[in-house]
Amino acid sequence: MIIGLSGLVLASGSFDFFHYSVRKTLRREPKEDGFKEPLNPHALSSSVGKSYQNILTIGLLLLAISIICLWDYIL
Repeated sequence: MIIGLSGLVLASGSFDFFHYSVRKTLRREPKEDGFKEPLNPHALSSSVGKSYQNILTIGLLLLAISIICLWDYIL
């Protein structure tokens, strides 16, 4: 569930500006033809995609089952 929540936070775009700033700061200058690839400010959130949704769904289902079993155990 922690992995799924981390994917959700990254896909929401929370760290896009930080990722863009770090890539811009640590970028090396090209030695030959002077061609620089343009930096995409939304590269981090677009690279995560929607793969975290399956992990998050399974984690939430297991959490719900655990809470139900705990509730049944207590009563």
